[in-house]
Amino acid sequence: MNPAQVLPGLRPGASILFIRLRSLGDILLSTPMYAALRAWRPDLQLSVLVEEPYQEVLLRNPDLNHLFSVPSENPSYQGGGRGVSFGVPVPCSPDIPLHLLQRGIRPFSSAAVLQRRMKDSSGGRAFSLLAARMATLRRIRLEGFDCCINLHGGSTSGLFTWLSRATYRIGLRNFRYPFCYNVRLELDSKGSLQIKQHTVEYQMQWLHSLGLPESEISSLRVFPDPTVESRVEAKLRQQGIDRAASYCVIQPTSRFYTKEWTPRGFAETADYIGAQFGYRTVLTGGPGELEKLKRVADSCQDPPAILDELSISELIWVIKWAKLFIGNDSGPTHLA
Repeated sequence: MNPAQVLPGLRPGASILFIRLRSLGDILLSTPMYAALRAWRPDLQLSVLVEEPYQEVLLRNPDLNHLFSVPSENPSYQGGGRGVSFGVPVPCSPDIPLHLLQRGIRPFSSAAVLQRRMKDSSGGRAFSLLAARMATLRRIRLEGFDCCINLHGGSTSGLFTWLSRATYRIGLRNFRYPFCYNVRLELDSKGSLQIKQHTVEYQMQWLHSLGLPESEISSLRVFPDPTVESRVEAKLRQQGIDRAASYCVIQPTSRFYTKEWTPRGFAETADYIGAQFGYRTVLTGGPGELEKLKRVADSCQDPPAILDELSISELIWVIKWAKLFIGNDSGPTHLA
């Protein structure tokens, strides 16, 4: 069929599942897609499947109706072993409507409960991971999605797309395992010589190819968790920093070490900002990144505060209150 007929041809109240498993920046950069669909057709029921703990990026997003989450393959929640994420996820049902989350209702997911029980009884993480993913898959199939759009492109997301039983299973033509899809898109490469696009613009091509009328692209959207605000404020106070004071957040780490600036470069920048503007510096990082933060701190003339065990929800508040953010090409930079 003609891909441009998919979205206009969906029945009233049709349901769409987006699969964007990771990472922090990529999931955040997908939010304009949901806003565009919501503005065009408010009747559509929009859901997203992500890996834990990245559901924290999308919680309370009014453009979404449901949020599914599956455990990461990496036990430290490091984006499938390819990069460091932030913290441990909040308990979240993989299919609980977001309007209930806004009211503070957060039951544990059956997938997460099953995972813990199997892990405790057998010690087999592989079995618990599989069981948790199968439980989430069953919930997805029960939804009876009209459309499943795989933004991720990997083997796991491809299998979820195929097994979702959605009427339209959509991916790019160059994705592996073509049998997973019955609608395959062929888009201009965002890195080609003919076209240079921001990731958001490239992702919007997906929807335009499926029949969404072109319109102005909205900004990225993230909604801080009010239940952790006081906890973050307390962590800052422990470091001698008031949330109302002028401070600068420096995130010296990145998903790929090739994107990281030198520790001394960040240290000299922190010293300059302190001398010129009087800002305290807060170094932020994910689990396993403390040594990198210490290397920056050891090179600073004025010792900075270090917050290295932040959840994504906590990181959002730390950045929100900051006067300035400095970082590499990374998810936290997109948050800022």
